[in-house]
Amino acid sequence: MPNGRAAAAVGVFALFAATVLFGQEIEFNRDIRPILSDQCFACHGPDAAKRKTKLRFDTEAGARIELGKGRFAIVPGDPERSELVRRVASADTAVRMPPAYAGRAALRADEIERIRRWIAQGARWQSFWSFIPPQRPALPTIRDEKWVRNPIDRSGGAAPGAGGR
Repeated sequence: MPNGRAAAAVGVFALFAATVLFGQEIEFNRDIRPILSDQCFACHGPDAAKRKTKLRFDTEAGARIELGKGRFAIVPGDPERSELVRRVASADTAVRMPPAYAGRAALRADEIERIRRWIAQGARWQSFWSFIPPQRPALPTIRDEKWVRNPIDRSGGAAPGAGGR
């Protein structure tokens, strides 16, 4: 039975990954900022001494500057016109970002796809997560309201039908 459990675990993970990648809106803080921070900030981040160009990915204004000749790193709603997508997806090591000459590995296909989808969805920028006030999520609905005595009863399973069951 261990093989069945392993297969089930792989299936659950694949379903979760597909939902995250294809089933919901890409969020800048959750899905994009970590990629930019890990892969791009060394040359396009907050350290002015290490920055290679005026293009910055640590601020929205810096990421939206014109690169020259009418080109922009991010064209909201149009990944095909976005220089960021063109550069991270390029197979040409002279064009690809992060640059191969700096010893940086190319972005993974799933990272490139997340960037492409974020731009296609409008490239909505978010303030750094700690500056965004928390928002209370909606309480789950349950089939039998008579079990609810307080809001926590909707969450865990104290009532039949709680937590989506």
